[in-house]
Amino acid sequence: MIHDLAFVGFLGMFFALAFRRPFLFILSYVYIDIVSPQRLTYLLLNSVPISLIAVALAVGSWALIDDKKDSRVAPRQFVIVLLLAWCAMTTMRADFPVEALDKWDWVWKCLAFAAFLPLTAGIDAMRQVLFPRTVGQGLMPVWMENTPMKRVARDDEIASAILFLASDASSAMTGSLVVVDCGYTIW
Repeated sequence: MIHDLAFVGFLGMFFALAFRRPFLFILSYVYIDIVSPQRLTYLLLNSVPISLIAVALAVGSWALIDDKKDSRVAPRQFVIVLLLAWCAMTTMRADFPVEALDKWDWVWKCLAFAAFLPLTAGIDAMRQVLFPRTVGQGLMPVWMENTPMKRVARDDEIASAILFLASDASSAMTGSLVVVDCGYTIW
């Protein structure tokens, strides 16, 4: 029971701080989705949809509190929405659609949040808290100095990887990560 109260207290503190800095709702959703603290508890959190609560708070705080001056829709968001539609079509046409829907639940959540997340990426407060040394110069020079290819991936390079994964050429791939980041993650 103490274990459960500790998790509830931690999430409550995180949510309380997020009302002062709305981008923390986004970080709390990512934490909940990756760590899944509701699976580590015995009583309190495993019956509460905390992932859904975190998403509702993240979207709601962005809609109500954020001034949206830096929000912009990127072409890749349309690609994500198209991929989400393709996933919906293939899941509903699967041999066992109910089981497929249950199995791919995490993909749906990730794609939907990935379409929403770029709208919040321009929040100055997030940059000031997470990357204080880069506020004046932007994140790109810092990222590029730590990337072996000294550049970021172009849209056509990312689109090529997506087309490959969506094509029959990748039909034998299972459990593989295809990273298109100009070598950033190998360091």
